[in-house]
Amino acid sequence: MRPNEIEVRVEPHGEGVPTISPARSDGAHEASLGELIKSLTDDSRALLQQQVDLAKAEIRETGMRLAGDAVKVGVAAGLAFVGALALTAFLVIGLGTALGGLYWLSSLLVGVVAAGVGYAMVKSATNDIAQRGIAPRRTLESLSESKDWVAQQARELKHDLTTDPANSSATSPRL
Repeated sequence: MRPNEIEVRVEPHGEGVPTISPARSDGAHEASLGELIKSLTDDSRALLQQQVDLAKAEIRETGMRLAGDAVKVGVAAGLAFVGALALTAFLVIGLGTALGGLYWLSSLLVGVVAAGVGYAMVKSATNDIAQRGIAPRRTLESLSESKDWVAQQARELKHDLTTDPANSSATSPRL
């Protein structure tokens, strides 16, 4: 048994009423059932607080990454817009001259190409955001594990409290 584990012995007391008396292997004082439940409650509360702190940190980190991605999208869109304006003027005039004065057709062709390039850039940036996701995955996994742990501890405590020690093959249940 590890030093921080508590062994609980169920012994008959008086008129056949079993009592629970925890015994520690390190010689520390014996804790009552109320103290054990309080300890479990305090540990669960501390674990939950740690999970909340982890979630806050992870959300903060995700927010910073999203802000960086938003800056990339903004800069890409701004540069694409300025470049598109300059190139649009140049290409419309050059292509319009090459097409024998059909400036409307040259404007259409240049506009379609510029829109296609801008769309590809925005699609790439939004795919990066979608791949990373915004959910705090580590925190959600940790919360699930903590929930399972607390449920297991509660089941073990309930089992230990409801098991008749005379019919039990184990010498003493442990928490």
